[in-house]
Amino acid sequence: MIGVLGWDPDSIWEMTFKELVQAYDSKLVTDWDKTATLAAGLYNLTITVYSMFGKRRIAPKSMFDLHPYRKPPKKRGLNITPENFGLLRDIGNAVVARGIAQ
Repeated sequence: MIGVLGWDPDSIWEMTFKELVQAYDSKLVTDWDKTATLAAGLYNLTITVYSMFGKRRIAPKSMFDLHPYRKPPKKRGLNITPENFGLLRDIGNAVVARGIAQ
């Protein structure tokens, strides 16, 4: 672990093992952040060029698709479905009727 972190072996004696493991894990995740970002960029560039000359469309990938340690962030907001569209329409009509939206 010390070699991966690039530290001098004599400098770790003030640290606990837990701190050493946390520093090591942080370095691994940071290195994978860079690697996954570059790999996703190259993949997306490749499929863009490939899609220009081919008929087949390939979906782009994000960094999270290629990262072994990170999960994609959860989507926030409201998914509009036929079930909740009526409620949203009623809210919009109420706002317009009161003259709140201008």
